[in-house]
Amino acid sequence: MKSIAIIIFIGCIFIFMEWLGQNPLRFSFDILSIFRALGAGVSEEIIFRLFIFSVILHICKGKEPPKLLAFFIMVIPFALLHVIDEVVAYGFFHSLPILIQVCLVAAPITILAWKRDLFIAMGVHFIYDLISMSLLKK
Repeated sequence: MKSIAIIIFIGCIFIFMEWLGQNPLRFSFDILSIFRALGAGVSEEIIFRLFIFSVILHICKGKEPPKLLAFFIMVIPFALLHVIDEVVAYGFFHSLPILIQVCLVAAPITILAWKRDLFIAMGVHFIYDLISMSLLKK
């Protein structure tokens, strides 16, 4: 029950953040958005949280890795994946504000994966993507 409450609470925060950037606000829901959001939420969390953390642990030979370094190794590639088209088209420095925005979304999800579990991170990612893909289209 606590996990579901956390997912809903953080999802509401993300809705508000997305809503602030919309001008005007357009709601457009389609059923495929659920599957796209679920696929992205599950696969990206497995790759960028579980797999990368497992590789970091393997490199550290089971010892606890430096937390800040592990955090950045989990967040930065995730953010770069989401803005790579922008970076290629307009350059790194022009894309830096968007990269920072994606990092600000990825950071709490990464912290949730560490502090709670991967399911919570997947749930929050799913809700964020569902909102971004379907409910708050620009």
